[in-house]
Amino acid sequence: MAWRVARSLETLSEQFNTAFPDRSTASDGGIGDAAHASRSSDHNPWHKVDGIGVVTARDFTHDPAHGMDIDRLTDELAASRDPRIKYMIANGLIMDTRSGYSPWKWVPYRGANPHRKHFHISVNPHNCDDDTPWNLPSFTNTAPNNQEDDVSYDDAKRAIVDVLWRERHPSRVRGSDVKLSLADAALNGDLYGFENRAMLAAQAETIRTLAAAVTGSDFNADELIKRIDDTVRNTIADATVNVDVNVARGADGNV
Repeated sequence: MAWRVARSLETLSEQFNTAFPDRSTASDGGIGDAAHASRSSDHNPWHKVDGIGVVTARDFTHDPAHGMDIDRLTDELAASRDPRIKYMIANGLIMDTRSGYSPWKWVPYRGANPHRKHFHISVNPHNCDDDTPWNLPSFTNTAPNNQEDDVSYDDAKRAIVDVLWRERHPSRVRGSDVKLSLADAALNGDLYGFENRAMLAAQAETIRTLAAAVTGSDFNADELIKRIDDTVRNTIADATVNVDVNVARGADGNV
């Protein structure tokens, strides 16, 4: 039987190829294999246009080293609210746009294949051949790799978001229900940042309590806490410089 892939998905594939020319296609796929043919799947050419079967699903390989980070890209697709999207699966999660399926929300995926090596996208049959370019930040902001001293604001913001929402599991970042400014996100961008901040706050409160109990209300506990904080920061800064110098020189002392 004659078949083809939906034109909207061919457009998406071309955009990925243009934006990430070195990306792996090892797990890319359009029409399904025999296993897919034996069950209901959008990888089968079940939709007919002018007598030709149309495949309304495609898989795209996870290759973050070459730009194809399926977590970031599927989040961008979800955020776009593109009406062509039917559902997506990536890293043990599924997002279905149809009513009755928690529309546009990522929920756990219970299928046998968690889709960690690639992500799956299905498009709706009624507009699957709409070949309008997909509007994703990764397409509009693609640029050559920045030099160390040439990092844009958008690059920094995307890096922070990637840290905060790594693998789209907010529970991995404690305190994720707190609304963060961009500056706060940069300072507290992962699990350790939140834990350390909470630990320092608890220590500061303990110092205040002990100081009040031992010396009375005249003791300036905040000044002591500030001095401790400054000492810790300076110690960390010195250690960082020493590590950088040692790494740069190498074990034999040569630069």
